[in-house]
Amino acid sequence: MKKINNILLFSFLISVIFSVNSCVIFKPKNQDSGKTDSAKINPVTLKNRTFKDLRFGSLRLGKYVYKAVIEKKDKTEEAKVFREIKYQFGNLTLTEDTYAPSEKMSDKYVLDSNSLLPMYRNLSVGVDEVVNINFSVNSLEGFVVYSTGKSPFDIKIKNPVYGDGYSLEIVLTLLPLKKGYKVNIPFFDYRVEDIREVVAEVIDIEDVRTVNGTISCYKVIVTDSDFEISDKYWISDKDYPVIVKSEVGSIFDKKIRIKKLELVEVY
Repeated sequence: MKKINNILLFSFLISVIFSVNSCVIFKPKNQDSGKTDSAKINPVTLKNRTFKDLRFGSLRLGKYVYKAVIEKKDKTEEAKVFREIKYQFGNLTLTEDTYAPSEKMSDKYVLDSNSLLPMYRNLSVGVDEVVNINFSVNSLEGFVVYSTGKSPFDIKIKNPVYGDGYSLEIVLTLLPLKKGYKVNIPFFDYRVEDIREVVAEVIDIEDVRTVNGTISCYKVIVTDSDFEISDKYWISDKDYPVIVKSEVGSIFDKKIRIKKLELVEVY
C-alpha cells in the first residue's frame, strides 16, 4: 500500500512540474514582460508595403541622443531627446523620450518588422495629454485625452499609413538617398485627426557642422502644401542612415511650432 502511495505521489509531482513548465513555454510573447500595453495588434504583411524601395537592410538598431530646441506657445526651450530602435517580440519598437524644463514627453511605436508600418502608438505629453492609436490596413482607431476630456476616433482608410514623428522619420532615413529622388508619403497626424500627405525630396548634399565635427549629409525637404509646412532633414548615409539634424514643424492649436534636433551620440 505504501509503495502504491509513493507511486501516486511521484506521478502527481511530475504532473505539477510539467503543468508549470507548460505555462512558461506556452505563455504568449506579449505577456513575457510584467508591463503590457493595451494594443490590439493588427498584422501588416509584405503585400501591404507602402513603398517597395525602402532599404530595410540599412536599418540600424540602437540608441540615439539629440539636443533639441523646441518652440512653445510663448517661448522656446532647450531639451534632450533620447531615441531607441529595438527588435522586440517579433516586431520593431521605437521609443522617444523628451526631457524639457516644462514637461516630459514619452512616445512609443510598435512597427511591423516586415513593412515598417505602425501597428500601435502610445504617447504622453506632460500630465494633460495621452494618445493611444491602433493602426490596421483599413482603419485607425484610438483616442486622445486632453485636460478637457477624452476624444475617441475611428477613421476608415483605403491604404495603410505611417504615423507622424519617429515613425515617419524612420521611413525618411531608409528612402533611396540620391539627389532628385521624390516620393509622396501619407501619415496620420493625431493633432488634426486626419491623414496628411507630404512630398519628400532629396535635394542636395551638404556639409553639416555638429558637436561631433562636420558631417556630409543628404538634405531632404518634406513639404505639406495644405498646411504650408516645409520640414528639413539632414541625413548621413556614410555607415548607416541616421538623422544628423532636423527642423520640423508640428501643428498645435492650428499654429506651426518648430522643433530642432542635432545628433549628439549614437550607441
